[in-house]
Amino acid sequence: MKLKCERQEGIAMVEMAIVLPVLLLILFAIAEFGIAFAKYQVITNASGAGARAAALFRSGCTKPAMLSAAQSAAVKFAGPLISASELTPTLVGDCDTETISVTVGVAEPFPVLSSLTGSNRTLNLFQTSTEFNLNALTKNAGTSND
Repeated sequence: MKLKCERQEGIAMVEMAIVLPVLLLILFAIAEFGIAFAKYQVITNASGAGARAAALFRSGCTKPAMLSAAQSAAVKFAGPLISASELTPTLVGDCDTETISVTVGVAEPFPVLSSLTGSNRTLNLFQTSTEFNLNALTKNAGTSND
């Protein structure tokens, strides 16, 4: 026994109305996570640049001067993708420690996913880079007792 369905004019529109929101959600989630991954790559390189700038700081070595050099290098390297007000570089170490660590962080909001869940969703991205401190190594090289 065959069933005849004579009227199927609106079935494609109904299927599209069911599938389209799910496809758009997936598309916007991919875009938001792609932007977050790009920012993570930027802060990875910015933390490395900040650690190098702090470790190579030679004249008048003070911790505030090292922090300032690390912050300006990180902000300069971040470029147009991340603004200077978003970055939060921190410095661990000073002129006498053998290693300098710079941690750069940024909070990445997810506007589409936040609007769907009704809460403010952010992903905190952090990256730490460590470099040898040339100031401390050159001081210690002259005083070693080999």
